[in-house]
Amino acid sequence: MIELLVVIAIIAILAALLLPALSKAKGKAVQTQCLSNLKQLNLSLTMYGNDSGDKFPTGTGPDYNVLIGIVPYDPNAPVPAQQDIWWWYKELVKTYAGVPANTFSNTPVFQCPMDIGWPPNYTTKFKFDYLYDYGSYVYNGCGTETGVSNTLLKTTFTAVKHPSRTWSVSEWTIQWSLSWHQSPPVLVTSDNVLNNVSFVDGHAAAVKLYYNPAFGDFPGGYDTADIPGSYGYQNAPD
Repeated sequence: MIELLVVIAIIAILAALLLPALSKAKGKAVQTQCLSNLKQLNLSLTMYGNDSGDKFPTGTGPDYNVLIGIVPYDPNAPVPAQQDIWWWYKELVKTYAGVPANTFSNTPVFQCPMDIGWPPNYTTKFKFDYLYDYGSYVYNGCGTETGVSNTLLKTTFTAVKHPSRTWSVSEWTIQWSLSWHQSPPVLVTSDNVLNNVSFVDGHAAAVKLYYNPAFGDFPGGYDTADIPGSYGYQNAPD
């Protein structure tokens, strides 16, 4: 009995030592998959730009019910019949990502494996929510069509002055400085939270997001001058 208890104790100690390492390795693998998705979507966005006069996606798009033919498309329809480009961009770039044009469900390249939504605001995972076009990732085009200066709306690829710092596609959490990749996830707007981001120049990386309430409650709209250079990213093309 004593020998059995010793063996059990040894197994417990080994498990305590190995489980954190295994969990870290699993988290790293998931992050690698997410970064791979972002690089592919970034390339798809660039290919779209090459076929669209060097321009980033601009405007609005019809909602899911329009896409599947339940209701007719009306360019003058109010929200929610009109969807913001920062998630509807998927309909413009998905064929470049190898996704058939008539596919309206969630597809792996548009899914972050760690996507848990944004409880309690959005309890459904974004990748499973048709209202947000089944996508975990957003394009840097959040905002209205008038007076936008801190996004890529109405911008050309060649006009971006710092393509290695200006993000193009990221996880939803970048807009509010949240994180799905920390344990536990950070679902309250915070500083220094981990987020996966792809940049205009084509590379993807994990960065820490900046939040300072002195510059407003929407970090996704901060001016370039407001974000310390050490964070390694910016919202605006300046």
